[in-house]
Amino acid sequence: MSSLNVIATGKVDIVSVSNVAADEMRQIMQFDRASNKETDAPALVDGKPVFRVPRTVALRQDGEVISNVSIRVHQPSDITALKPYMLVNPRFTSYVRDGFVSWSITADAIQEVK
Repeated sequence: MSSLNVIATGKVDIVSVSNVAADEMRQIMQFDRASNKETDAPALVDGKPVFRVPRTVALRQDGEVISNVSIRVHQPSDITALKPYMLVNPRFTSYVRDGFVSWSITADAIQEVK
C-alpha cells in the first residue's frame, strides 16, 4: 500500500451555492456487490457512520473550484450558502475515473471559517 501526502499551496476551503441542512446529508449505506444494491447497514469509516455532502458544496483552493471531489463527513452540520467552511481532520483518497484523478475526502466535521 502506498501513501500520499497532500500539501495545499494556498488557502483551501469549501463553499456551497445554496443552503444545506444537516438532515439533507444522506447516510451512506453498505453496498452488496452480489445483489448490486445498498443494504440497510450503515457504511463505516474509521468505525463511524459517514454522510454524503451534497454536490452543491465545492472544495476550493485560492477561490478556484477543485473538480472531481466527493466529500463525506462523520458529523453532518448546516451549511450556509456562500460562506467559507473548513474540513476538520480530512483524509484524502485519490483514484482515477475516466482518465482523470478524482478525490474522495472523509472529514470528521465541517466548521465555519472564523
